[in-house]
Amino acid sequence: MKSINNTDKQIIELQELRRQIEELKKSEAEHKKTEDELSERVRQAALSAEVGAALVENKDLRSLLQPCAGSIVKHLDAAFARIWILNEKDNVLELQASAGMYTHIDGPHGRVPVGKFKIGLIAQEKKPHLTNAVLNDPRISDPEWAKREGMVAFAGHPLIVADKLVGVVAMFSKKPLNETALTSLAAIADEIALGIERKKSEEALMQSTRHLKIIIDTAPQCLKLVASDGMLLEINPAGLSMIEADSLAQVEGKSIYSLIVPEYREVFREHIANTYKGMAGTLEFKITGLKGTPRWLSMHSVPFRDAKGEITALMGITEDITEHRKLREQLFQAQKMEAIGQLAAGIAHDFNNILTAIIGYGHILHMKMASDDPLKINIEQILESADRAASLTQNLLTFSMKQIINLKPADLNEIIRK
Repeated sequence: MKSINNTDKQIIELQELRRQIEELKKSEAEHKKTEDELSERVRQAALSAEVGAALVENKDLRSLLQPCAGSIVKHLDAAFARIWILNEKDNVLELQASAGMYTHIDGPHGRVPVGKFKIGLIAQEKKPHLTNAVLNDPRISDPEWAKREGMVAFAGHPLIVADKLVGVVAMFSKKPLNETALTSLAAIADEIALGIERKKSEEALMQSTRHLKIIIDTAPQCLKLVASDGMLLEINPAGLSMIEADSLAQVEGKSIYSLIVPEYREVFREHIANTYKGMAGTLEFKITGLKGTPRWLSMHSVPFRDAKGEITALMGITEDITEHRKLREQLFQAQKMEAIGQLAAGIAHDFNNILTAIIGYGHILHMKMASDDPLKINIEQILESADRAASLTQNLLTFSMKQIINLKPADLNEIIRK
């Protein structure tokens, strides 16, 4: 009986030992799983951090994406990884980055039409394509290559921002991809998509800024920004030439009132004040350039607003109207001369009528006088003076009617004698 009890006790102890061993194994497995999960999280965090750091660098788009492809290879055990960007104009995916086994970006996969091959289909469908059985995947166009290189898994993700396709990221691996790796790739795809769109927006903005600067710098009119106190904030090359400045530094931050002649400074202040109240307007004023040249200018002004809609400056488009003013003054002078000519014509007509009577009566009186009459010489002088007056009225009529004067030789001796 005692022997049976010892056997039972040994059996119980053996069972307890087995139970403890199983619990230890289970604990070790859970610990291993925890370590693996922690390792995956660390790797995922490192991948995200490296990609995020690469995407904020001040580089061109291709230089930003190459480190991203390298990080995918490094942290997801990829054989190689590639990133394509959509060329919307041609509807083609253009390879911008490649890391791992293949680093070239030209060749047959350099330009992939949307809807063609596995990469083009991912772009067209806007859905990821994942497989751990590459050799049996109908989308793999070259299974012989995959077998030769030992490829096991493929993962490709569309790069999408607000339902807009911007590209595709894809990787091949010689090991099966677990759920964590696939999740990491999906998260990285979102980061890369946002990075591409942000960089494209920055480049588009820079391009627009460059174009705008070219337009402003080559504009024949003076374009300037003026603060409420008359301080010159910005001015283009045409404006610098207009005020006879050699560079922007010569006038930037200085008051524009020093250039305006004194009698126009007050009206210029009122013009600025009205612009800051939201009113557009045009003003003609006179300036003296930095080198002393006087000029007449015509400035059309509008409020310049910031992103919040607040008026921060006067934006003026200014033209040099000095020659226009001269032509206008010449026109006024011509109009005055025309008025004088019309007046002269009226006077000449009336005066000619009076002379006609004087000459007529003078000839009648001359004919009735005796040849030896001593007063006859006086009548002849009256008639001669009347003829000269008639000639003068004829010249006035010619001038007033804008007729061509018939020039002919004159005997100066005879003119002086008379």
